This record gives sequence, C-alpha cells and structure tokens, in this order.
Amino acid sequence: MKNKTVLIVLPFVLISLLTGIYTGWLRMGWNFPMTEVMGQHGLIMVGSFLGTLILIERIVGLKKRWLYSLPLINVLSLPALIVKAVEPALIFLIIGTTGLIGVYGMIYRKYKEKYIIIMMTGAALLLFGLVLLLIGYRYPVAVPYWMGFLLLTILGERIDLAKFLPARKLKNPLLGFFIIVFITGLFTQYYWIGPLLTGIGMMLISIWLLKYDIVNKSMRSHGIHQYIGVVLFTGYLWLFITGFLMTVNLNIVYFYDALLHSFFLGFVFLMIFAHAPIIFPGVMGFSFTPFHKSFYTWMVLLNLSLLFRILSDLFFLNQPRQISGLFNGMVLIGFFINLLIVIRNKYLSSRKIGTQN
Repeated sequence: MKNKTVLIVLPFVLISLLTGIYTGWLRMGWNFPMTEVMGQHGLIMVGSFLGTLILIERIVGLKKRWLYSLPLINVLSLPALIVKAVEPALIFLIIGTTGLIGVYGMIYRKYKEKYIIIMMTGAALLLFGLVLLLIGYRYPVAVPYWMGFLLLTILGERIDLAKFLPARKLKNPLLGFFIIVFITGLFTQYYWIGPLLTGIGMMLISIWLLKYDIVNKSMRSHGIHQYIGVVLFTGYLWLFITGFLMTVNLNIVYFYDALLHSFFLGFVFLMIFAHAPIIFPGVMGFSFTPFHKSFYTWMVLLNLSLLFRILSDLFFLNQPRQISGLFNGMVLIGFFINLLIVIRNKYLSSRKIGTQN
C-alpha cells in the first residue's frame, strides 16, 4: 500500500458507494430503513464517492503525503450527511474540491498538458455546484455542473491515454469548440437554449470520442484492452443518448430520472467499469492490472437493466422502474465484489510466484 491514509480512505469510499446505491433505492420508492438520508443520494455519489476517488487517483502520482489529507477531508462528508449535517458536509466537499483544483495546478506546472486544464475546469464546475447548494439553491440547479465535472474529468483522462496516437487535423480545435458549447449550455440552463446547447455539446463530444479515442483499436485487441474498448464504446453511446434526451426535454413524470441515470449510470459508471481494473490496484499500490472475463457480465447486465429503467421511465411504468433500479444497484455491487476478488487472487498468485522464485 503506497500510503496508510489510503487504507483509511478507501473503505469510506466503498461505504459511500454502498450508501449512494442504498439512498437511490429509497428514492425509487423501496421501503427500507433510514429513509431520511434519501435526499442526499446525488451528493453522496458525486461528492463523497466519485470526488474522493478522483482525488486519490490524482494525488497518487505526486508522491506528497500531506495531499492525502484532502480525500480524508472530502470523505468526511459521508458521515456528516448520514447524520443530516448537510452544511458541514458541503464545507468538507468544498475544501476537498478546492484541493483537487490545486492538485491539478500542481500537475499542470509539471507536465503543461492541455487535458489537465480540461479536468481542472471540470473540478471548478463541481465547486461551483457545491457552492450553489451551500448558499441555498436546490439540487436541480447544481446537478448540471456535477455532470460537467464528470464529463470533463473523463474526457481529460481519455485524452491523456490517447495522446500517443498520431495527431489528426482539427482534432483539438473541434473538441475545444464542443466543450465551449457544452459549458455555455450549463450557464444558460434557465433559458430554453441552455439544455439544448448542453445536449448538443454532449452529443458532439460523444461523437468526437468515438472517432478519436483508442476505443476502436482497443476493441480489435484481446484481454483487458478489448474489454476496455467495448465498455468505452457503450459508455459513449449512453453519453450521446443523454445529450439527445436533454435536447428533447419531454414533459413526463420520470423524464428527469431517465436523463440523469442515462448519464450517471450509462456513461459515468461504464467509464468506471472500464478503468476500475487499472485505477483500484494503482491507488492500492499494486503494479498489476487484474482482468477476468466475468467483468463482461456486469457490463452487459448494467446496460440491459439501465435500458429497462429508461424505458420504464419514459412509459411511466412504476413497478418495472423500481425493479430495474434495484437491479442497477445490485449490478454495481456485484461488479466491485468481483473486481476485489480478482485483485485478491492476482495478488495471492503474484506472491506465490515470488515465493517460488
């Protein structure tokens, strides 16, 4: 393990995920205990879980131990939210997100890469959304900025991984324009053109990723590279679907649920499914990349259960919607259990080989 603080923070990150899934089930109408925290579902998933995970991922490479205080502060938002201390939780997340922006600044000074600016912009959008909540705005106002945070973070990571590919004409200028369209939509969300621009920006970015990312090359490969390529491809399709839904903006009861979860489950969690075999061992200090064909099972199940959920939302089918939502959460839990088992087996295998040598 690279740092003892990671041993402390990672269990909280996983508990944040489980709590976020649980509160999601509550919001869908399942009559489970502790219903008073269900209103914090989005904040737990985006802030306590994903925000902390991204912080850990970013600071691992900097090798500065004091930086591990940032994810520790950030993840304190979870117990605060559980005891209904929302304002202290927001302050913890604001401190953590401000720290993330500072971390990106340190990384940019070291590498001078444009993709770092994209990810830093995403962190600034998260910070803006958190501050809006703190000063009294409601969640629907802040959530689009959280979407911007995750989209730009994932986009920056994909550019980083694809930077060794041969450059193509107009690739970067086009992407910059698409990002501007997307962000303009976020800051004009109160007007009819805002959601339209945000949706168009999402669709354009998804097309750009499908064309310029290494996804097509990866799908023709084998093993974990093929797995990553397939998962990324489906994730980019969900990003396009999210953008399309945002442009049509149907006036039906569960449309908001369909819109949000096509993005957060369809795009964001499929990106996590793709990168988790690389990220989790890395932050835990292991040098290997675990892979098992069983990972495909969870990818397929998430896509199918999410598609069923979106259709249930659009056709106002309440009970199928609840069942598919319950299944969504079970798939996420199943994937991470599967991943941890594969990591454990890989670690034990590597130790056995080392002992024999």
